[in-house]
Amino acid sequence: MHRARCLVLLLTLGFTTTLGAEPAGMITRVFQTPNDYGGEYTPGDPTLTPPGDPFSDKPPPAPAAVLPRKRARDILEHAGIPFPEGAMVRFNPNTGLLSITNTPENLELVEAFLDSIRVQGPTTITYTLTVIEGPGDLIRQANATATRSSNAAAELALLLEQAKTAGSNVRVVGDAFLETKSGYCASSEAVCEHSYASEFNMDAKSRASVTQDTRLIGLKLVLEPTLGSDHRTLGTTLSIELHPVPPLERQISLTEPVSGQMAEFPASDICGAHFTTIVTSSSGTTKLVGITKPVGTSQEKEDILWAAFITGTANHAEPVPFSKAVTPAQVAQVPPGLMVAAFNVPEDLFESLMEKPGPLQPWFETQGIVPVKGATATHEGGVLQVINTTDNIERIAALTQDCLCRTPKTMAFTLHTVQAPADLLRDLTHRAAAASGDQTEMWAAVEAAISRGEAKIIDSAFLETKPGTRATHAATCEHEYVSALGTSDKGQPSIAFEMRPVGSVFEIEPTVGNDGHDVHISYSYELHSSAPMARRGHFRNPGSKQAFEMPLEDFHYCKITTGSIMPRGSIKLLALNKPTGCNEPGMLWATFLKCDLVPQVAKARPDPASVGKPKPQLDPKAWNTRQYRVPPDFLSSSGPATPEPRPRITARYILEGIGIPFPEGAAASYNPAVSIMFVKNTNENLALVDAYVESITRTAPKNVVFITHILQGPGSLMRRLTAQAASKSDHRAELDELLAAVKAGSVQHLNTARIETRSGERATTRQGREHSAVFGVSVDDKGEPFFKQEMRNVGLKIELEAIVGADGILVELAPLIEFHTAEPLEHREEVIDTLGGKLERPLTDYFTSKITTGITIPSGSARLLSLYKPTGKPEFEKEDILQAIFITCDILRLEDPAVLK
Repeated sequence: MHRARCLVLLLTLGFTTTLGAEPAGMITRVFQTPNDYGGEYTPGDPTLTPPGDPFSDKPPPAPAAVLPRKRARDILEHAGIPFPEGAMVRFNPNTGLLSITNTPENLELVEAFLDSIRVQGPTTITYTLTVIEGPGDLIRQANATATRSSNAAAELALLLEQAKTAGSNVRVVGDAFLETKSGYCASSEAVCEHSYASEFNMDAKSRASVTQDTRLIGLKLVLEPTLGSDHRTLGTTLSIELHPVPPLERQISLTEPVSGQMAEFPASDICGAHFTTIVTSSSGTTKLVGITKPVGTSQEKEDILWAAFITGTANHAEPVPFSKAVTPAQVAQVPPGLMVAAFNVPEDLFESLMEKPGPLQPWFETQGIVPVKGATATHEGGVLQVINTTDNIERIAALTQDCLCRTPKTMAFTLHTVQAPADLLRDLTHRAAAASGDQTEMWAAVEAAISRGEAKIIDSAFLETKPGTRATHAATCEHEYVSALGTSDKGQPSIAFEMRPVGSVFEIEPTVGNDGHDVHISYSYELHSSAPMARRGHFRNPGSKQAFEMPLEDFHYCKITTGSIMPRGSIKLLALNKPTGCNEPGMLWATFLKCDLVPQVAKARPDPASVGKPKPQLDPKAWNTRQYRVPPDFLSSSGPATPEPRPRITARYILEGIGIPFPEGAAASYNPAVSIMFVKNTNENLALVDAYVESITRTAPKNVVFITHILQGPGSLMRRLTAQAASKSDHRAELDELLAAVKAGSVQHLNTARIETRSGERATTRQGREHSAVFGVSVDDKGEPFFKQEMRNVGLKIELEAIVGADGILVELAPLIEFHTAEPLEHREEVIDTLGGKLERPLTDYFTSKITTGITIPSGSARLLSLYKPTGKPEFEKEDILQAIFITCDILRLEDPAVLK
């Protein structure tokens, strides 16, 4: 456990030092530090504290205040590494390098220790699939070479270079990228969901019915890896399905044996290849999984082959340090013998853990930081700057990590799908994505391509949730279509309909790892690459001798389903695909996900009447009279437990029962009509009354007000503000900027909704219009048709449940929000039924944005709940337009402050 703990310090220190001359017999070695796996609470370890529960009635445990915090050297010594006189340890957070001066023998122990930590940490496994088409001789030559080697990376690189050469007969015909965890089954699809008539049935009277089914056509990769005990050997169970061409459709005619009449129905021939296997490889190596003919293409009879290469790499979750670089001007102001360090620390983190707000440096010294003359600590604008000794800066880093671990958190996920040149994305994927668990540099290169106009963003989404809560985010067209056609027992036509969301659907369930820094996620993301494509299936009913038709629809989409591990602040490449249904030659789609772990700090609201006014010093023995606003059930819910029959409950009886003295002349009374209590007593006893009333007011039932804002603006602005807000607990500044842009005319304010509810109760607000649509047509026993209609709210619907925490500041919120981004679209579907009759029915598509999540939000703050690309209007497809949903949260108290003037 101490091994796990040590990297918290080694990777979070925010200072630099210069090593002096090496003592005799010692040398200096520099180590690249491994991953940050620390932060797990160990019972009995005085340097750690368990996480607090903001919704518990009990106050969180205070951090240890007597023993000094551990330094990096302390941790290495605890691991059994000696540090004789003259040995030193220094860490540079900007480079991740650990410089140690020690004997050669001890340095070998350090290297073994760091290696042991490196292989014990959370690991993900990335796979890159590349399918290459080339002349048979060339592919067979690559196969012969790969057969004699455990690594086919050189053959893949050679073919990729030839594919870039103009006029070459080598080309890449399939790409996929997928990351997952050991033992987790994952899949990546870039497919057309092809609809076909799977069943053409006839009953005893030769009445026909048709049932649809679907088949995925394109590229599908399914795999499940197992990481060996050496953390380098990969055992991979995989399935690769390739379809080089769309299905070939034809008509089948046959004689139905009961009636002897001719039946006719459509059929689909699907050409492709399928590999299912288990391979063993070393991390970072490439395997030539299989070779196949491109069946169904015009080149099928030529000597052309396809080769499928897959590269698997085990990546350790690399941390994103919270240290911050200091400027030369800051260093110049440091007193001799001290150092300066800076850390990115959320606002009010330390204040929320103090019993009473006060200066930061004295509080640090009560938490195990050794007092040093000239030491300072300031926390402004989310940056903690400290001037102290090297040892104390290490201790402050550990203390800060412990405070962060004790704070409740939410996870903010920002997702972008980008269309960019295939060569660019392919090169970046092979160089960056397979070599690291964090693709921040790759995303920066893609952003540069976007700024140059070489790439464009297809989809953007933002979603925030809390650990253990499954959240969904959808911006779709709810498309209705015909799914089955037949004849009822009464000989009447029967039609079945289904709804399919077409657009963007993101589902995720995250948890925080034991280290407090890594986020473990299970997720799926589906993005449709084109609108549904309709065609018609032609049939002949042998019973009625009539031809009939039914519509068939194909859906084109890319989808990934997997699990991964993301260090806070990191960016990952989720998928690399060639989408079906859109004609963009030389382009690929890449999907990136950023994860921010956001501490939610419970900061008490100041008394508005006392802001800026120093409290007068009162004589403790002097008498005074005060009045207090108390909960309406004050007399029934307060006071000590007494046996029955209970005496008459009064305000004085309650106060005396909790230990507040009432000397001669003191008095207390309660007016239930206005819920006000009057108390006459000494100032020192009134201070006790103040504290008691504050406690019962804080825990009394409260109302919470939520205001929802839906805004629409240019994609570049909305993405910038989302990136700015993602790592923060309060998004008030971003909301205010958008509201200011509304006044300037560059942003549209689409909707506003306010709802007030009591803590623990579920509330709903709905606005818009009830849209009526036909959803069923049937024929009764008398052969008379009748139509069924449904009413659907088109506008804004909000359902939420809020629970105020015991601190009276943090709110646990579970919202469900649905907003219609465009008016419903009615499209008419024509069917030739099994009797040859023409049926026409209106179908309705709804364009919606939906979010279901759970978050922790401090009272008085604003939060960006969702960012999405709207659907349903031509400008949404042609222009870079995004919409955002913000919500503000305010707890309403009976009276604030509780003491009335």
